[in-house]
Amino acid sequence: MKEDIKLFKQTGDYIAVQATATPDHLGILLQFPTHMLPAAQAHHCATTLSHVLGEIIRQPDLSIAEVSMMSPQGLQQISQWNQTAPAVVSRCLHNLVDETAQARPDAMAIEGADGRMTYGELQTYSNRLAQHLVQLGVGPEISVPLFFEKSKWAIVTMIAVVKAGGVIVNLDAKQPQTRLRGLLAQLQAPLVLTSVQHAGLWDSEFPVVTVSEDALEQLPTATEAPIVTVTPQNALYIIFTSGSTGTPKGCVVEHESFLTAAAQHVQAGQILPSSRVLQMTPYTFDVSMLEIFTTLTTGACICFCDDEQAALGIAHIVNYLQISWTFMTPSLVRLIDPASVPTLKTLALGGEGLGRIDVTTWADKLHLINGDFSSFGLNLTLH
Repeated sequence: MKEDIKLFKQTGDYIAVQATATPDHLGILLQFPTHMLPAAQAHHCATTLSHVLGEIIRQPDLSIAEVSMMSPQGLQQISQWNQTAPAVVSRCLHNLVDETAQARPDAMAIEGADGRMTYGELQTYSNRLAQHLVQLGVGPEISVPLFFEKSKWAIVTMIAVVKAGGVIVNLDAKQPQTRLRGLLAQLQAPLVLTSVQHAGLWDSEFPVVTVSEDALEQLPTATEAPIVTVTPQNALYIIFTSGSTGTPKGCVVEHESFLTAAAQHVQAGQILPSSRVLQMTPYTFDVSMLEIFTTLTTGACICFCDDEQAALGIAHIVNYLQISWTFMTPSLVRLIDPASVPTLKTLALGGEGLGRIDVTTWADKLHLINGDFSSFGLNLTLH
C-alpha cells in the first residue's frame, strides 16, 4: 500500500487531520500552526498516524494491543539518536564519594534543616554504620528498607547501606501499612533502618536499627569502610512504582548503570563541585537519586530546608540556601520570577510537558534543560 503524507502550515489555533484510504493508497493531510506544532514534530505525528492506520487496514483482525505504534521513520530516528553510546562508568557509588572525602574532606557535602556535614564527616559516619550493618547481615543484593524524613542522617544511612554492599530501598512511612507490608514482603529484608521519628513503626514486626547522631556515636570507630564483594554490576537501589495498575513493581538500578547515566547528567547539566543542589524531591521518587547521589559523585553540596522555610515559597528556598542547581516541574517554576533568584545557574525541568512560556521566560537567563533524569532513562534537550 502506498502512503502519501502532505503537510500544510496555517496560522490558526487548531490542528486538522484528514485521512483517505483506498485498497492501494493511504493519504494523510495534516494542517498545523507552527506556533503550536513544529514542522519536524508535525511530520513525525503524520508518519506515525499513517503507519498505524496502514497496520489496521492491512491486518484488520489485529487487536489494538497488537498494532505497532512505532513507524519505520520513528525507529530510524531513535537509532540515529543512539548511535553514540555513553562511556560506561564501571565503578561503585561509594568509592567515588570516598574519593572526594579523601581529596576535599572539609568540603561541604550536606547543608540541611538539621545541620551541615562535610565530606570527611560523611565518610566517618557512613563507615561506622556500614561496619555495623555488615555485622547484622547486610551484603550484596540484600535489600534494606529506609524510613526517613529529610535529614542529613538519611543521606549518611544511604551511603552506609551501599558501603555494606546492600541495596537502598527508600519507603514512605506515611503510606498505608498494608502497602508497606506488601513491599517489605517482596524485599525479604533482614532489617529496617529508620530515623528516631519512625523508630516505633516496625519494632514489633522486624529488627529495627534507629539511626541518629547519638546512635552512631555509640558505634565503634571505623577508619575504613567494610571490605565487601560488591561490584559495579550489583544493585544500588530499588524504586517502586505507584502500583496504580496492580502490585507495585520495583525498578532495580545497578551501580554501573546509575553512574554511567550520572556522568552524562553531570556533563549536560553542568553540575560542578561548587554547585549547591536543591534536594526537594521525596526519597521515594527517582529524581531524588540524581539530587543526592549525582551531587555527591561530583563533590557538590546537597541542600534542603525545613517545612517552615519551605512554606515561604520556592524563590525564598532558592535564596535562603543559595541554590545554583535545581530540578523542578514547569508548573512549579512558573511561580518564580527569574530576577528573584540570582544564584540559580542551572534549571532542569521535567515531570510535566514543557511549555513555550517556560523557554521564553528562562532560556536567556541561565542554563535551561528540558530533561527527564530518571531511573528509567535519560532524555535531555538543552536550551
